Amino acid sequence: MDFKEEKKSVEKAMKKMVNQVSAEETDLSRQEVADYDLEAKKALVVSAYQDIKERKRYAFWIFLMVLVWLISIVGIIVTCGMGLLTISDPVQLGLIGATTVNVTTFFVIVTKYLFPSNNIKP
Repeated sequence: MDFKEEKKSVEKAMKKMVNQVSAEETDLSRQEVADYDLEAKKALVVSAYQDIKERKRYAFWIFLMVLVWLISIVGIIVTCGMGLLTISDPVQLGLIGATTVNVTTFFVIVTKYLFPSNNIKP
């Protein structure tokens, strides 16, 4: 559930609670509603902070994995160029092409998941 859906859900619950209040409980109920609203806002802030922290962690590991993957491919190409490893030209081209596509696709998909483009405004 994203931030907008959470906010709508909280607002809907708050409106429902306000409508269920009887006339003699209005003052107490308003304070309760304000308290619930404050707690809901605190929970959303904590959730956003946790999301940011997790995104930073996963972004680092994704970057590291892509870097190691690409360095490995460059190492294979260099060892082939030096004659230490013998791989036919079509296999080298396939390795370079497939790796480039796989790494780029993986990086883009995971990055878009971790850093969505929708601007969340509370």
